[in-house]
Amino acid sequence: MTMNTDTAAALEGLTLRFAELVHALKYEAIPDEVTKKAKFIIRDGLGNQIAASAISEPARKVIEMVKEWGGKPESTVVGYGFKVPAPMAAMCNAMMGHGVELDDAHGSGLIKAGSVMVPSLMALAEANNKSGKEVVTALIAGYEVAIRIAKAINPGHRQRGFHTTGTVSAIGVAAAGAKLLGCDVNGIASAIGLAAMQSAGIQSYLDDPCMAKPFSPGKSALNGTMAAVMVSRGFTGPKKALEGREGFFNAYCDDIRVNDLLDGLGEKFAIMEVGFKPHAACRYAHGPIDLAQQFFHEDNVRLQDVDSIRIFDPETQLSERKLLQVSIIPNADGVFEETDKIPYFDFVPSNTIVYSSNWQLFLDRYQDHEDNLNLFLERKEDVASEEFHMALEKLRQQINQLDDELLQVLSTRMKVAQKIGEYKKNNEITILQTNRWNEILDRAVSKGNKLGLSDEFVTKYMDAVHMESINQQNKVMNS
Repeated sequence: MTMNTDTAAALEGLTLRFAELVHALKYEAIPDEVTKKAKFIIRDGLGNQIAASAISEPARKVIEMVKEWGGKPESTVVGYGFKVPAPMAAMCNAMMGHGVELDDAHGSGLIKAGSVMVPSLMALAEANNKSGKEVVTALIAGYEVAIRIAKAINPGHRQRGFHTTGTVSAIGVAAAGAKLLGCDVNGIASAIGLAAMQSAGIQSYLDDPCMAKPFSPGKSALNGTMAAVMVSRGFTGPKKALEGREGFFNAYCDDIRVNDLLDGLGEKFAIMEVGFKPHAACRYAHGPIDLAQQFFHEDNVRLQDVDSIRIFDPETQLSERKLLQVSIIPNADGVFEETDKIPYFDFVPSNTIVYSSNWQLFLDRYQDHEDNLNLFLERKEDVASEEFHMALEKLRQQINQLDDELLQVLSTRMKVAQKIGEYKKNNEITILQTNRWNEILDRAVSKGNKLGLSDEFVTKYMDAVHMESINQQNKVMNS
C-alpha cells in the first residue's frame, strides 16, 4: 500500500508521538479504573500461563528446547520453575499465555495483546528488579500503542492473512519494555522501530492444523522484549518505522483508519476497550457457544435429540456446506467469501429450532425470497408446440443415459471404497482421513473448473459422494 497525501500528513512523526506518550505516562496520573483494569489483565494473563503449563503441548516442546539451550537465569518459566534469559522466558510464557484460548481480546482490533504483553513485562521486571507500579504503568502504555495500531489496520490486516496478536503485540511490548527499562523518548521510538522490523505472524495454521498457533505470540514476545533490551544497551532503530515509506503501515495493510490511531490519544485509555473471555475458545465462537448452552441447559434439549448443528449467514440465507465434524464459525463480514454454501431452506430439517438475535433481518430476507418466488411463478410451465416437445424429449433421453452411466461409475467407486474400508479395518485405521479428503476435494474443484463446473456444485457433489463412501466403509467396519 502507498499512503495518500492526507494520510501521510496525518501520520507524520507518529512513532515519536507514541514514544513521547509512553515516556510521559506516570502511574499517579492514571485513573483508578484504568490501573484496576491493568491489574486484572495481569492476573488473568498469569492464570492463563499457569493453566497452559499443565496442558499445552506446543509450549512444552518449546520450553524443553529453551531449557536445553540454557543461558543466564534471569526470568522464570511459569509452571516449570527454572530460569532463562528474559526474552526466552517471555517467549515461553507467551506461548502459554495463548495456550488455552482464554487471553483477553479486543474486538475490532482482532488482537489478544495480554498473552504477549504480560509475560514479556513480567520477565523484564523479574530480570531487572522492577516494581509492580512500574509494570502496571508500562502495560497500560504498551496497550495504548498496540490497540490503536490494531484497530487502525483491521480487518484488512487480518484478511491478508496476518495474525495481529503476533504482528502488532511485539510493537506494544517493545514500547512498554523500553519504558520499563528506563529508556528516553528516542530509545522507546527505536524499540518500536526494531519491533516493527521484526513483525511477523501469518495464520496459515488455519488451513493446516498444527502446533504453530501459540508460537506466533511467543515469537512476538521474544521480538518485542529483545527490542527493548537492545535499545536499553544503546542499540538504535528506525524512528519512522510505523509511518515511513518503507514502514509497517505500507507493508502490512491496505487501509489505515487514522481516527482509530489518533482520536483521544493521551486522553482516553485503549486498555479499557479490552474484554475477557468466558469460554476457552476463539472469541468468534462465543456467540454460538452461548446459544448452545441455552439450547441444552435452559431449554432442556438432550444431545441425542440433535441430528446436526449448522451455522448460516442471515444476510444471504446461505449455510456452510455439510461437514463431517461441527465447526462453529461466526457470521462476520468476509468469513464466508471462500466458503461453499447452500440455501438455508435446503438444509434445515423438520422440527429445527432456530435462535436469532435479529428476527427482523430474517423477516426482511424471507420477504425478498417470497417476492422472487412470485416472479418465478409468473413464468409459463409449458407450451403447446410438438416440435418443442420432440426436441426436449431427445435431450431428456440423453440426460437419462448419462445419469445411468454416472450411477454405474458411482457404484464402482463405492466398491473401491468398501475395499479401502476393509484395509482400514484390518489395520485399525480411522475412517476419516482429513488430509486425503482435502486432497480429493481440491483436485475435484480444480478439475471441475477446467470443465466449466462451479466450485459450489463440485463441492456439493463430492460431499455427497464422500458421505456415501464413509457409509459404505462404516458398514465394512461394523460387519
